[in-house]
Amino acid sequence: MNVMDAIRSRRSIRKFQDRKISQEQLDRIMEAARYYPCAANLQPLQFLVVTDCSLCNEIFSSLKWAGYLKNYQMERAHRPIAYLVLIGDMQISNHFEFCAGAAVAELMLAAQAEGIASCCLQPAEKNRLYPVLGLNPDRQELLYVIALGYAAQESNVIPMETGCRYYLDENGGFVVPKRSLEDTVFYL
Repeated sequence: MNVMDAIRSRRSIRKFQDRKISQEQLDRIMEAARYYPCAANLQPLQFLVVTDCSLCNEIFSSLKWAGYLKNYQMERAHRPIAYLVLIGDMQISNHFEFCAGAAVAELMLAAQAEGIASCCLQPAEKNRLYPVLGLNPDRQELLYVIALGYAAQESNVIPMETGCRYYLDENGGFVVPKRSLEDTVFYL
């Protein structure tokens, strides 16, 4: 899959198959992660790959999945099979925004190239996850969680005409409005 195909086809998925991701695939995704661009090449990010079922359940319970969908619930059988947790190492830097954004994009595109769906979330109950994941909040900042798995739903893009709120179609797939190129890019 070329980069543009991965960019165009990658959507945030919130319903996954109960199918294991191979260690080789996880290794390739994480190999991509270490190439994120970073100011002054400080590389302040750390990554946790979580595949343990009990830890995945703890992470799942700390997340909010679809803010625009009232009372959205994910069936246990459709939960992510793995999570990638992005952590900022505060001993290196306290400024993670650019690096984290770049790393998240690269991780999700690498997953897409492997045929694995993703969804990036900020934990709603971040402080509860520090002891669960063995993190030290004085030295490590939990930034993002990327859910991984094989997609069990479709997600389609439509032109943004009436607002940015995504919704579910009649088949349970996500419909995601996106602004047009003409509304977002200007040449001088």
